[in-house]
Amino acid sequence: EPYWYQGNPTPYYNETHVAWRAKCREFVEKEVLPYVDEWEASEYPKSLHLKAYEYGIQGSLYPVEYGGTPPVGFDAFHKLITGDELSRTGAGGILNHMAINSMALPPIINYGSKFLKDLVLRDVIEGRKFASLAISEPSAGSDVAGIKATAIKDPSGQFYIINGQKKWITGGLW
Repeated sequence: EPYWYQGNPTPYYNETHVAWRAKCREFVEKEVLPYVDEWEASEYPKSLHLKAYEYGIQGSLYPVEYGGTPPVGFDAFHKLITGDELSRTGAGGILNHMAINSMALPPIINYGSKFLKDLVLRDVIEGRKFASLAISEPSAGSDVAGIKATAIKDPSGQFYIINGQKKWITGGLW
């Protein structure tokens, strides 16, 4: 167990972190570990996102007004704890599936119109739908600065014409 969790002094972790770790650990022990081998051999259950939301974990990174469930005093250490506890499964696929929304939603949260936020965020945050991220390209990998695909408005100004290639789409299988 980490030094801070053993009751030793730390300037970084407090009682909210201890409570958050207990919540994440309970989720992993009850909802993931008993089934992880079965899921690794067959298919990741999409319903796990709904269960994670019920525990308050799925929405922890997101704004309350869109269904987010951040713990009191949420900070980067809460996020680290979530990753640590999910990593206890030993199943990279589960950790990756649980993390995809944290990569795909920030552009919508930070730059999306109100219409787009209302259309997408709550359903994804609450685990009913999934977000995907289409960044990787054959010539650039995941280097965002090296992306060559373009999205240019058509003459009407209503639509975008997209040109380019993608190597894979993270979360695109759903």
